[in-house]
Amino acid sequence: VLTMPLIIFCGIPSSGKTARAVELQKHLESTHSQNVILINEESLKINRNEGYKDARAEKMTRGTFLSETERFVDERTVVILDSVNYIKGFRYELFCRSRAAKTPHCVVHCNVPNETAAAWNSNRSPETAWNPSILDELVTRFERPNENNRWDRPLFILHPEDPLPAEAIYVALFEKPEQVLRNPATEYKRVEDTNVLFEMDQRTQAVIGSILEAQNSVDVLHDYQVPNAAVRLHLKRKLTMAELRRLRKQFLKMASPNLMNGTALSIANIANDFISFLNVQAEL
Repeated sequence: VLTMPLIIFCGIPSSGKTARAVELQKHLESTHSQNVILINEESLKINRNEGYKDARAEKMTRGTFLSETERFVDERTVVILDSVNYIKGFRYELFCRSRAAKTPHCVVHCNVPNETAAAWNSNRSPETAWNPSILDELVTRFERPNENNRWDRPLFILHPEDPLPAEAIYVALFEKPEQVLRNPATEYKRVEDTNVLFEMDQRTQAVIGSILEAQNSVDVLHDYQVPNAAVRLHLKRKLTMAELRRLRKQFLKMASPNLMNGTALSIANIANDFISFLNVQAEL
């Protein structure tokens, strides 16, 4: 049984995302009697200028969004995540979580010219307006969704003059949901091997050992082929042993609920899945 859809809004600051998200929420509730929850900075009481003032604050904000999204994804609630969601790696992580939960998802991009967003922001009240320097910084770093990426589709692009395709979004998610395709980083399948926990431990340890050994000769592993793995590792900086152990612990924790439910990662893909996880984390 599929859980209810996850709808990810994205766009540069002050591009009308919340207005569109609220409009979609009302349509799903009134026309299709859906139970919808809207998650954004306002609902979580995050001051956007504080939540995006530096890299550390941004990481905490993304972590809060991720945990709140996971908390509400179930078979009864449509979740609308309304935020800038400007990093493709974060959208990919949301995609991974939705696939692990066997739920359809889509991305809605509010594509507004930079000058229009700046003008709209100048008309906001001082309490809700973005700091212009933070707005400019996020505009510069915004990574546009691309429907060729599996984590960005189905993709709905909205320009300021476009009506909201609310019914098309409903049909895409409820009547013609994109098939939950197999993906090495998110696919879980039943495994009979009672040693799967041992295998996960050993194979993830082997990946960490290989990375640490390779980093002795090369500081940054831009395109590293881990032995006995098909997925290549792409890091932006050197990772310490403590960081790798922490990420390994997160990966195993993410997989544990599936193991408890009688499903598990394919043993053959454990290393590939762990490397894919590391690649995503490296982008956050």
